[in-house]
Amino acid sequence: MSTTSFVLRTRITTGFCAILFSAFLSFGQRVLHPEVIDYNFLFFAGFLFGAAILYPALLLLWKFCDWSETQSKQKKEQTSLAAKAERLLSNSKIWYLFCIVMLVIWSPVLFAAWPGFFMYDAYQAYAGFVNGSIDPNQPLLHTILLSVSLELGNSFFESYNLGIAAFVGISSVFVSVVLIAALKHIYILGASPVLVFGSLCYYSLSPIIAMFSFCTTKDVLFSALLVLLFLRIMAVVKDPQLLQSKKTLIFNSFIVFLLLAFRSNALFALLLSMPIVVYLCVGFRREMLLTLMSGIVLFALWSGPIASRFPINRSLNGSALLMASVPTSQIARLWNSEVISETDRKEIERVFAVARF
Repeated sequence: MSTTSFVLRTRITTGFCAILFSAFLSFGQRVLHPEVIDYNFLFFAGFLFGAAILYPALLLLWKFCDWSETQSKQKKEQTSLAAKAERLLSNSKIWYLFCIVMLVIWSPVLFAAWPGFFMYDAYQAYAGFVNGSIDPNQPLLHTILLSVSLELGNSFFESYNLGIAAFVGISSVFVSVVLIAALKHIYILGASPVLVFGSLCYYSLSPIIAMFSFCTTKDVLFSALLVLLFLRIMAVVKDPQLLQSKKTLIFNSFIVFLLLAFRSNALFALLLSMPIVVYLCVGFRREMLLTLMSGIVLFALWSGPIASRFPINRSLNGSALLMASVPTSQIARLWNSEVISETDRKEIERVFAVARF
């Protein structure tokens, strides 16, 4: 294929992607808000304007990918700038600086949404704690940590907002540490400095990641713990002898316990993935199985004898399906909403035994 033909096909494909993505944004809003958005001149003008903006942006993205690939191929003939980047990343202290820089860049989001995003499950969990009727469908550990933070803020500073800010502040620090640990891990595995710094910029500048880190929901800590556990497993797969260390075994088991304690359906996911994880640890499968089972035993103790000490409202514990399947719960919420038609509702009733829920 000639260079001219390749460039032409690339631009045609890019134009199609820009139109498709702009249509997704424009008509998606039309589906969500049919009573607000009309098919008028401004609507189609916005659709075309979005495609016109996305087209050059995608072309720049392709050029950046080509440039990054070229730099990776020329790694043996590094420029002085690349050599400096290598020396910089080889300094262990620079990774702590990356954490601080990331938090500083995130901080305007916290101040703009002070004291953080106190969202859905957080209110339900805290209300149950205060009323002495803890919801069993909410992770007990998250309920306790969040509620204690709010109570301490109110007791010492007469401000629930400071309690929320303290909770999301600690969560964001933990998230930033895990993200930087992930970057360091891929760098050790051989990632180029361009990928590391590019990922650092994305993690720092993405508003979604910053907003997510300042949420009070259990999903924030659970997601960070999931990434941390994945990194620990990858380290063990690369060097199985790490499992011979008792400290490593105890630390990994504690991560498994926290992962299970911060998400009601995490146990199901762990049981499904356990055979694969154990199989990957050739030569040390027994130690990995012991690590995972130790975390499960700790969770059983926490959710059993220890949890029974708290005022949990057992009458609410009738939604085992909620713990077993998040998609099922989302379909149930959709079925009970007013945004779907009767035809869609009947289709859901046909596929799912709605009467059993």
